[in-house]
Amino acid sequence: MDFKVRFEPSGIETEVPRGANLLKAAMDIGLHINASCGGSGACGKCRVIVEEGEVELQGGFEHLDDEDIKKGVRLACQSEVATDLVVRVPVESQLDRSVLKRRSEAARTVRTLEPFNAEKFRQSTAYDPVVKKFFLKLTRPTLADNVSDLARVTKQTASLIEGREPAMDLEVLKAIPDTLRQADWEVTVTVATPPWPGSRPRIIRVEPGDTTAALFGLAVDIGTTTVAAELINLSTCEILAREDDYNAQISYGDDVITRIIYASKESGLETMKEQVTGTINGLISRLLKKTGVKREDIHAVVAAGNTTMTALFTGVTPRYLRESPYVPPADLF
Repeated sequence: MDFKVRFEPSGIETEVPRGANLLKAAMDIGLHINASCGGSGACGKCRVIVEEGEVELQGGFEHLDDEDIKKGVRLACQSEVATDLVVRVPVESQLDRSVLKRRSEAARTVRTLEPFNAEKFRQSTAYDPVVKKFFLKLTRPTLADNVSDLARVTKQTASLIEGREPAMDLEVLKAIPDTLRQADWEVTVTVATPPWPGSRPRIIRVEPGDTTAALFGLAVDIGTTTVAAELINLSTCEILAREDDYNAQISYGDDVITRIIYASKESGLETMKEQVTGTINGLISRLLKKTGVKREDIHAVVAAGNTTMTALFTGVTPRYLRESPYVPPADLF
């Protein structure tokens, strides 16, 4: 039998089976309740008020006094659903999003004092984006010039990228024959070149017409507490917009050690990955709405974070980082 649980003041509802953990029920619907210990009952921060219904307590009594219990205060991580519930999440158990606003305003102030000269940087030798676009006006094939569509595209592209013939994935190749003919042999190719020596450039997209102006990248800073993202015009090197939000992993622990422990549990690593990617996808949606840029026109994403955050983002276990001799999964982390 499932029971309805409504969380106030958000009004968000969910249905869970009898015995479901109240903290996990909130996590599953994306509702944050402070729990720096990751739900072990040690920190006592996930205090909620059960306004209607009953829960079964599994512990956490040392964090609640008689007055708390009379008021209906419970620890979400130590409460199991026993009936339909109305649960109020007090302010002290919620995220303070005004902090994000103050941080964003501070960042803008720094930029005002030290403005970034996009044009100067774009013209410098330091600026070499990993993704570039090239507009091709291809010659039509004839009986005397009937090389393959792939060869026709890669040959002309190579002449624009220092003679290095690019590779192409099968999925991109599948679209080329129709795209070339429907576009009357005028297309834009998107070329990605990894920034390490000896890397072979790859054509990752072929579009009809001249779309060279629609070339955007995303820079993501994955912090333990917050995640920030900037949408960048790779053609002009201009930062178009910035958004930040709390890292949704915070619901599973405030610090990296707690998250490493959680990630070591069954399905924990996948959960950690889903939480941070969900946060990033939310930021992308907000950036696209703010700027009007299309999602498919983001051709490059660069993400950075500390060793644990990088491992959790990529879905690589970080469990041995907290065990002597503290070895990371890879040097890139």
